[in-house]
Amino acid sequence: MNAWLSSAANILVFTLSILFALLIAEIGFRVVMKVPVFDATDWRADEARSNRIGDRAITDPLLGWTLKPHYRSEDFNTLDHGFRRNSGEAEVRTGGILAVGDSFTEGFEEVNDAGTWPAQLEKIMGTPVVNAGVAGYATDQIILRAEQILPIVKPKTLIIGFTEVDIYRAMLSEAGAPKPYFTMENGEVVYHAPGPLESGEKEGLIGKGVRAVLGYSALSHHLFSRLAPQFWYPTEASLYEEVENQPIDITCKLLARLKQQTDEKQVRLLVFLQYGGELVLEEPVILNDMKQITECAQKAGIHVIDQFAPLKALTHGNPELVALYYSLDGEEFGHMTSKGNEHAAQLLAGVLKEQVTQPPQSSALPEQGVLRN
Repeated sequence: MNAWLSSAANILVFTLSILFALLIAEIGFRVVMKVPVFDATDWRADEARSNRIGDRAITDPLLGWTLKPHYRSEDFNTLDHGFRRNSGEAEVRTGGILAVGDSFTEGFEEVNDAGTWPAQLEKIMGTPVVNAGVAGYATDQIILRAEQILPIVKPKTLIIGFTEVDIYRAMLSEAGAPKPYFTMENGEVVYHAPGPLESGEKEGLIGKGVRAVLGYSALSHHLFSRLAPQFWYPTEASLYEEVENQPIDITCKLLARLKQQTDEKQVRLLVFLQYGGELVLEEPVILNDMKQITECAQKAGIHVIDQFAPLKALTHGNPELVALYYSLDGEEFGHMTSKGNEHAAQLLAGVLKEQVTQPPQSSALPEQGVLRN
């Protein structure tokens, strides 16, 4: 018995010595790296999220991801709920216009806060415009986000911004990161929640447990992320995973559902269609998918504004002219420049000013606000 106790005591002393040495090493590393000693950040989990959804985003159980509230940088800043700032406003303003969409609405990295189309629309209209765009969103996520924040912003007008790629994304359960998706059952849309950011399906509890504990160690994160990244950031998920659904039908059903909600709240609803620069340069007419979205939106009584024909008329298939409205990375067009967003804002403002005295309607609106080729 004495021998057993002596061995147990030696093991305990050895274990405590190792833990003490690791603690000293952790403190020393934090001091050298100028990390607060008592910071309880889960470094591994934060880095894993950033690797998949970027440092400006956070996971969201309904939407998959959304922008961080109160993110700060020189050109990109957010408010409560991850809304992008337009200029220097410090809080979310209600009762104006709410804009929801993907990176074309958000503005992404090509323009500063004041250069997005929601910011420029606010300047033209003299009315607060809340920018709730989020990069990478599909049509289903855009509509879900609109439904989620309508009670928060309480707008008089809601603008839903779609680009052509958003329709395809609606048939994905993975779009760089897990996202929600819908299927049709008995003629109704059925919501499927986003999966976990890290599945770890092939692992046992030991690997998960080790990461769960060591993730809070800045030193362990520094070492494992460089020496054993496959262990440190396990995931079996592919970057893009398709599901069996009909994205146009799903989008149309969700738009009709949203129209019912905006009618009940007496909110004017518009759909704003935008396009990538290559399409404006090369395509003679708008894509069939976008035509179908236009038709079903109008059938639901939603006013549609399409940017394709006006941009086509301005650029005449000239790449140098297209480059005035879209950023150019090598030979590929990216998001809109400040000038392109100004064009979008002016287009929207023209329709909004025409409608300013008209109440929201539940029947199909005339096509005078639909600009198409």
